[in-house]
Amino acid sequence: MPEPYQHFNFLGLPREIRDAVYEYALCSFSHRRGPYDITQCAGLCSWTDVQICHFTGDLNLLLVNKQIHNEGYKIMLERNLFVLVQIHDSTDEHLMIRGHLPPVFALYSAYQDEREQVRPESFPWHTMRIRLNEKNTTPEEMAMNGEYNDIVMLLEDCMDILKRFELRVTDEKLPDPNERLLPMRLPIKVVVDLNPKRKECNRETSYMNIRNSHSDIEQKKLLKHIGDTFRGYDHFEIRNCDDKVLAAEVVQQVSKDPVISLAFFQAHIERHSHSSEASWNQGNIVECANFCTEGLELVHRVRFSAPLTYQLCDQGLQNCFHTSQFIHRLYYLLARCTFAHLSKLMDKRIEEDNYQYIGDTAHALFDLLKTHRKRVHGFLSHYDPPIHEKAEINYMKAKALRVEWEFYSMRPWGEMLRCIEDAKRLQPGDPIYEEEERKAKLWLGENARYNVWVRTIDWEGYQTMRYWRMEIDKSVFEF
Repeated sequence: MPEPYQHFNFLGLPREIRDAVYEYALCSFSHRRGPYDITQCAGLCSWTDVQICHFTGDLNLLLVNKQIHNEGYKIMLERNLFVLVQIHDSTDEHLMIRGHLPPVFALYSAYQDEREQVRPESFPWHTMRIRLNEKNTTPEEMAMNGEYNDIVMLLEDCMDILKRFELRVTDEKLPDPNERLLPMRLPIKVVVDLNPKRKECNRETSYMNIRNSHSDIEQKKLLKHIGDTFRGYDHFEIRNCDDKVLAAEVVQQVSKDPVISLAFFQAHIERHSHSSEASWNQGNIVECANFCTEGLELVHRVRFSAPLTYQLCDQGLQNCFHTSQFIHRLYYLLARCTFAHLSKLMDKRIEEDNYQYIGDTAHALFDLLKTHRKRVHGFLSHYDPPIHEKAEINYMKAKALRVEWEFYSMRPWGEMLRCIEDAKRLQPGDPIYEEEERKAKLWLGENARYNVWVRTIDWEGYQTMRYWRMEIDKSVFEF
């Protein structure tokens, strides 16, 4: 028989040891890291989903007795600054967030399809609330259109998400008198509440009387993160801040545009372009992808800085040509890294739960290749890639489309075949392109056979097109 548990006096331990136990048990986070983390780089300029990884601390420790509860709760809130982020359901955050996001460590989340779960307001963990909604939406319209989607997350994760929100959008139909693009503000209103009212609690009394209204030092710490993160927001409001002057300064700071010097931008892009090229030549695709990602993140921020864009163009055509060439190399090498890694994965046995991930990656790769010339407007309009790169880009686009449709069991369409035909036209006689064209035509032809088969089968034994094609012709089911 197993030996009975040995009891010991936990409260008899020194306070430093107890605090270490509290921190280990109540401040630990974990996330499910997928096996294809490099492929997430392809989503740098694609629509990004917030990957929520839930808090894994052992909250039962807080229920032992009142002293342990008070000590542990205090440590938990000192080490973990939680923020309640509320996004109105009429605001699609996935269309505004750009760039690869690391997993978000969230204590709790509640969406409208989780009606049976307790709302985050019942959890007294958050020390600040940030509410996002469209700037012209009134409270009455919010009540009619639905509720907020709530996520209680760590402060640092919240800031990482918010700094990747698009600061500006550009309408190509509205040129200025000098035929330049007019930048316009993102139509988002941000409300920051430093002392959010909680259920059955007022501003002066928090959960179990442990944390009262934030001190001036705590408020300055929270506002520092806000001031360092947000830029270019006209519709910004701070509530329940005791230091009104500080709040006004942060609001003014947030409304300013990001300032990046032209010399720094050009040196940064050139350095990362050369570094990524060297890593690719050495066969280190992970390092190459990281260099590309870091360089393109700055390109993305500059895209919304109209003065810097105009200054770059005013330097002359040759200057803009070299800059656009470096930017193209970053996009091109990032696509090659993603494509090479995805190709290697397909040689291995793919588990069922990874099908969705591979399909998403293939879609991000296609989106990256299809629209990268339009992302920075004038930067890339002066540089035309060589023919062999154009052919390779079309080849990668065709293959990415085929893999995406393969894993999603989607109905194929002619874009895939047009891409590979363009690759063959630009670089005729390439056996790799000819083989991809053969697979594309077979893929399109089998769609008609599959539709006939679906109409004749017993739906209890229904199979998706993916598995049907694996049985019909396994040679086609490959990257």
